[in-house]
Amino acid sequence: MDAHAIGVGGIIFTTGHLLQPSNEIKKFTLHLCPHSKFRNDKRIIDMSINIRFLGFLLAMIGTAWSIHAQNIKDGHEYVDLGLPSGLLWATCNIGAANENEIGDYFAWGEVEPSIMYNFENYKWGDYDYLTKYNGNPNYGVVDNRSKLQPRDDAAQVIWGGEWRMPTMLEAAELIENCTVWTDEYYMLNVKGPNGNVVKFAFNGGMYDKEVFDFGQIGYYWLSELYSVDSHPQDARVIYVRFDDKLTDTFMYRCYGCNIRPACPGDPSGISIPLTTDKSITYYNINGSKLNGAKKGVNIVKSSDGKVKKLFVK
Repeated sequence: MDAHAIGVGGIIFTTGHLLQPSNEIKKFTLHLCPHSKFRNDKRIIDMSINIRFLGFLLAMIGTAWSIHAQNIKDGHEYVDLGLPSGLLWATCNIGAANENEIGDYFAWGEVEPSIMYNFENYKWGDYDYLTKYNGNPNYGVVDNRSKLQPRDDAAQVIWGGEWRMPTMLEAAELIENCTVWTDEYYMLNVKGPNGNVVKFAFNGGMYDKEVFDFGQIGYYWLSELYSVDSHPQDARVIYVRFDDKLTDTFMYRCYGCNIRPACPGDPSGISIPLTTDKSITYYNINGSKLNGAKKGVNIVKSSDGKVKKLFVK
């Protein structure tokens, strides 16, 4: 580590670079010592002691900042809940600076907040004629897409990097592996297997220009339709309620809901045995259904609703 020396009033400061070429945050040391010609001067010695204490405080602040900064990915803070898939959940909604702010409401598949949330103003058609994400010829253009493309994913477009809207399977993993309770600040706390907590507020949703269910329920978009064939007008949401409820349901695509982004992390290493049980369904980490377990990370959903990770070498 390169060092630099600065002399001030007989005190020699030596410092190392805080940021290395890898851009990783490294420890640094502040060395303070009186110059030899001043070492018997009590005033200089006292000054050195005081500056040493100041250096200690600055180092503690720097350490705390370093630890906090380790939970930042692509410019946004996350919580690692210790989930089997390793998925990381953002601490706040799109449009919010922290967990206490509401953030923006979005229609499903739109990447900007709207001024009116109904099918008359919806980007992808109306209730009877949809122009995208539809598998039913009775309801418009058929493309058989059931999951948002990245360009229609508000989390991907606005936050960038690896951030995106969560999938149905990732919501199921959250529900299956976490415990929940509502705190005194009226936030639903979701505690993961490792003890870390992410919080969801009861911000309701929007229809036309009005907010509904505020203070009672929170609706957070997922990236998939409820049913591309029979109900293409509906998309899935995470549903949180003030009475300690965490589940998933569906809403009209034109409604305004919050978005809580997620991004991939490192899988926890939890695995389950291979099986030929037809009640087991396999998915890749992006939520696409597989014919069976494939090499790498598989998400496995059983008929009882449990979701686990399977790693195949």
